[in-house]
Amino acid sequence: MTKSTARAPQHHSARFTGAVRGVAIAVALTVVLSGCSARLTRTPDAPASSASSAPSAPRAAAAMAKWAAIHSGPYLTPTTALESYSWAALVMGKNAPRCQLGWATLAAIGRITSDHGTSRSHSLGDDAVVRPSFREAQKPAAKDTDGGFYDGDASADLLMGPLLFAPTVWEQWAITASSDTSTPPNPDNLDDAALTLGRLLCGAGADMSTPEGWQKAVASYNPDPRFIEAVNFQAKSFTD
Repeated sequence: MTKSTARAPQHHSARFTGAVRGVAIAVALTVVLSGCSARLTRTPDAPASSASSAPSAPRAAAAMAKWAAIHSGPYLTPTTALESYSWAALVMGKNAPRCQLGWATLAAIGRITSDHGTSRSHSLGDDAVVRPSFREAQKPAAKDTDGGFYDGDASADLLMGPLLFAPTVWEQWAITASSDTSTPPNPDNLDDAALTLGRLLCGAGADMSTPEGWQKAVASYNPDPRFIEAVNFQAKSFTD
């Protein structure tokens, strides 16, 4: 399945369209999170020129290129991936300010799920698209729900893209991060995937600047306490 053949998800939120254009579980784990949640919500400031330059840029997330290039080496994260995560956090900061989502949480999840789309002989292009298409079987196998429309497999639902979305989750939350909002969202595009993940996390209705809120939001993506602890550890490595 290619980006050009993807149907529009059924639950798009119209309020995000203007943003893309306008903005150029355990008690022990809670203790670990105490005092660090606020650091995980920090997001780099928008470049002064982003509002005017983003629409003409190939990628809206490229507005974060300068910040991403500076931090790519220290954070051992591809520049393009940092652009994706920081841009998504910036957009969510405008559209869901009470969520307090920080780029570090998105980056931590991306590191754990697919090493930002570069694991298993995949590569992340300058256009933020992972090639070849990233697909992974669910364990246990999940019954097909989309007839292969999103994941290209009519026999079972596969996890898709560098952030490993199930087709049902993608259909509910997917959104394009492109300044051309007519472009269908693509799970293999890290810009789209990061913004989609931001919507999902903030959809939990929690304040991620608090330990409890951060845990609740991450659990809405994956409730496994081991996963949540791993994300917390990885996210702190970006902010310490």
